[in-house]
Amino acid sequence: MAAAIRKLLPSSSRTANADARALALAVDGAIVGAQFGEPVDEILKSLSRLIAGIEAITGTPKVKGLLK
Repeated sequence: MAAAIRKLLPSSSRTANADARALALAVDGAIVGAQFGEPVDEILKSLSRLIAGIEAITGTPKVKGLLK
């Protein structure tokens, strides 16, 4: 999954591999949460927050469209 997510990130990013791994772990966790009945809107809010955090740390909107 990390490889697929990595393709969505800018190729010029020096942190793209680590960001892709972090996002893949979060998506895997979100899938498990959904399987255990967590509300999907809460799961998506959490993923959006993680994406916003990565964008804030790196200073670039690197992962826009990931949840679309």
